[in-house]
Amino acid sequence: MKISILLLLLAFVHSFAVASVPCEESPESAKITAQRMAFNQAIVDTDIKTMDKILTSDVILITGTESVVFSGKQAQLSLWEDDAKENGDAKTICDRVAQCIQVTSDEKMAMESGQWLCSNSGELTYKGIYSAKWRQIDGLWQIEAETFMTTEQLK
Repeated sequence: MKISILLLLLAFVHSFAVASVPCEESPESAKITAQRMAFNQAIVDTDIKTMDKILTSDVILITGTESVVFSGKQAQLSLWEDDAKENGDAKTICDRVAQCIQVTSDEKMAMESGQWLCSNSGELTYKGIYSAKWRQIDGLWQIEAETFMTTEQLK
């Protein structure tokens, strides 16, 4: 029940953001883009220190296929560490590509939407769409929640 309410809330927040905040480039959206690129690279490098800085302590991740919920920073960091330990160079690499970043007028929150692609050993395995909610904390943009939907499983 709690997960269903969270998914509904995220969908509502995203639809409200799309309707009321224009999707346009700004200095703050550029900062979020830089943070997203750093997070993508941290996944490739299994750079837990960088991931730790970009995630809020109570971050939520909802996976794309099974809707598994990872609640809290440590749960998500463990996900990436475990994948790297279990799979080494054959680990899954997921790249998020923002199509729109909408920043609130007070520049304290933002919603990012885009496509994600996962590959393993260089072969595309999954792809889909995502939404990410960002919050500016002490001048730094951090991921507060991410929800993924798998649109295609290729392998």
